[in-house]
Amino acid sequence: MESEFARYARHAALDGFGKSGQEKLAASAVAVVGAGGVGGAALQLLASSGVGRIFIVDKDSVSLSNLGRQTLYAEAELGLPKASCAASRLSDINPNIEIFAVDADLFGGDCGARKAVLSADMVVDATDSFASRLGVAQICAQASLRVVVAAAQGYVAQNTLCAEGFYFDSLLANPRACEAEKSDAVAVFAPAAHAAGVMAAGEVIRALVSGFASYKAGLFYSLDMRRMSFFKADLSKLA
Repeated sequence: MESEFARYARHAALDGFGKSGQEKLAASAVAVVGAGGVGGAALQLLASSGVGRIFIVDKDSVSLSNLGRQTLYAEAELGLPKASCAASRLSDINPNIEIFAVDADLFGGDCGARKAVLSADMVVDATDSFASRLGVAQICAQASLRVVVAAAQGYVAQNTLCAEGFYFDSLLANPRACEAEKSDAVAVFAPAAHAAGVMAAGEVIRALVSGFASYKAGLFYSLDMRRMSFFKADLSKLA
């Protein structure tokens, strides 16, 4: 349709993307676990870019403390389930894709939440604790799914690309590799949360369009937005 061509024209004009790349996105499914500041930023780009099916898994409700960085939500939605609110907003952004909201705990025995993750071609882990990241890693490892672990702490946005035997548990097994993840501080610079989600969406879109040729398991990178410095490393060599 002409309207759909216009929607994605800037992507179609990219070298290595084109119409075929857009068609690959339309045929793909992505699950985002955690629809907070990081996950919300990723979700908006995945939806607007035309990923055909998006699964949103989050058990939490919108709270006032979310609104400073979680731009998918409005004050009128306080107390409502995040996944459902996010799905409604994404449907407004792009009504031509399928969006599935799972307002449940992925680790609480909910079959629907687990099924949603296993239905995806790729996963974005935008959760915010060691326990949840290990849980996502376990599910994805069993299904050999590629998962981008996206996180923000303080002023720093981070992404870690996991697959092929390298998952979040590999980081915890090596103290050097997970050093940046040790802080229990809850302070988060809102742009850093969004940057982590934006970078994760970029990895997912590039991987889906390239047939995963651009995806390197073990790659870690971070952006320090206080100093505007970038760090990149291959953690698979340390595991």
